[in-house]
Amino acid sequence: MAVPAAPTSSVPPKVAGGVENPPVATQAPAASGPLAAADFPSQWQADLRQARTESAHCAELSGEAQSRCWQSVSSWAQGRAARYHRLSREEVGARAEQVKAAARFFDVTSQWASACSSLSASACAQSPLIGQMQQWKESVGLNSRP
Repeated sequence: MAVPAAPTSSVPPKVAGGVENPPVATQAPAASGPLAAADFPSQWQADLRQARTESAHCAELSGEAQSRCWQSVSSWAQGRAARYHRLSREEVGARAEQVKAAARFFDVTSQWASACSSLSASACAQSPLIGQMQQWKESVGLNSRP
């Protein structure tokens, strides 16, 4: 699975001195309050979009900026995984399984982004963790490709 290209509008502009702004994941405040079960499908779709956008942004960078970007994505994904793990304890049946799969997806996404911080863009795009992420995403279902 190749990392999709980020829309031009999602790439933060450079600030004075040519320094990149950090990716959106580092600028967005953590979601307040618990994720309600009814919000799961829309939140899952939004989180997938953000993961794609942030990953594409990191892939466009190089050097230390790229490494910091991947670490930021890793931390963000770790937070999303924790949130979905908490929600999965409140759910039952098929929805509980979907939410657990979402948590696992973000667990692996965090591992992948962390690994990418020390890999070339091509090695990152060829990581076997991408296959695991795809499997968990498919386990969630919910028309995972917005």
